[in-house]
Amino acid sequence: MGISRSAALVLAFLMICENLTLVDAIKTVRKHRDVCPNSGFLSQLRELDLALMLERKRKAALYKL
Repeated sequence: MGISRSAALVLAFLMICENLTLVDAIKTVRKHRDVCPNSGFLSQLRELDLALMLERKRKAALYKL
């Protein structure tokens, strides 16, 4: 129980609140629990990862000004 949907929620939380990439979030969670988000959740998490990466780059560029 809890290896797909709840895992996807925890991964998204770590990505947003702790500024982790999807890969780093998965590694972090797998140190403690066996997780395996289904392909649909992984696809959405990849989209989130890309959006967060672009947002971080945009913010970094603003700080360089």
